[in-house]
Amino acid sequence: MKKAINIVEYIGRYTELKQIPGGEFVGLCPLHHEKTPSFFINEEKQQFCCMGCNVGGDILTFIQAYYHVPFEEAVEILSYETGKSPNVSKHILEEIKKFKKKDEPFVQRIYLMDDCMNEYPESHHINEWMAEGISEEVLTRYNVRYNKEKTKIMFPIWDIYGKIVAIKYRNLVDLPKYKHVNKVGVKDYLYNMNFAINSIIEEDECIIFESEKSVLKAETWNIHNTVAVGSHGLKDEIPSLIKLQFTNLVLAYDEDIKPKEIRKQVERLKHYKNIYVIPMDNFSAKEAPVDQGFTAWREAYENKKRVIY
Repeated sequence: MKKAINIVEYIGRYTELKQIPGGEFVGLCPLHHEKTPSFFINEEKQQFCCMGCNVGGDILTFIQAYYHVPFEEAVEILSYETGKSPNVSKHILEEIKKFKKKDEPFVQRIYLMDDCMNEYPESHHINEWMAEGISEEVLTRYNVRYNKEKTKIMFPIWDIYGKIVAIKYRNLVDLPKYKHVNKVGVKDYLYNMNFAINSIIEEDECIIFESEKSVLKAETWNIHNTVAVGSHGLKDEIPSLIKLQFTNLVLAYDEDIKPKEIRKQVERLKHYKNIYVIPMDNFSAKEAPVDQGFTAWREAYENKKRVIY
């Protein structure tokens, strides 16, 4: 269990760590308040030691000290965080909630969905998106919700492990159209990667859309190997994308993305053997490749252009 995650990666969720000469990592101790870093991690030995509060050990020791729980409950928490177990028992959850702080990613995730679900109770009657061809089944599966009074759509953003890292809102009336809130310190996520990863590997292809709504339309059409960057292009997401083993990458950005920006994306993605771009000649300004329906999308996809670099 302890080997499922690197101690530097794990504790790095709780405090900023910097590598120092000699290979060790140092940061402010998350177990007590301090202004001068006295918390050290030996990555090779997978051990930590705080000179300020005299606590040291492995990941499970850290969890025990941080959450004030016995060994058995520390194992349960680690299992939950590393995705080995999707749930955590109620009394453990209550114990974790006692340590909720603004800068604690794991604890924030526990509250994030419940808070937003209470504010956005309706998981159906999202007429604006259903009118564009997104099925109610897909909206429900992706936890897309609607607040009639605020005229906003809300949907969660998951990381590759299926844990919530942000909530995103879509304004149906006011500007800006999209707004991220409650980010949990993670930058390298791609929307739908947690659902799409198996299909991407099986089909040896990943289709990248600009918006999350395009992914939901594709899902309605039973196209499952798609993700969304949620902006005009990739940057922080590239390292995690490159880790996946597939050959073909299809950039299906909106019509208003300039060729110069597309070229920048290609330069960053030379890792892939084949990179394709969906031609947008037959789409109007600001349209996405899926906005004219399935037939138009299929035609554009079949005419995708391979990028030579």
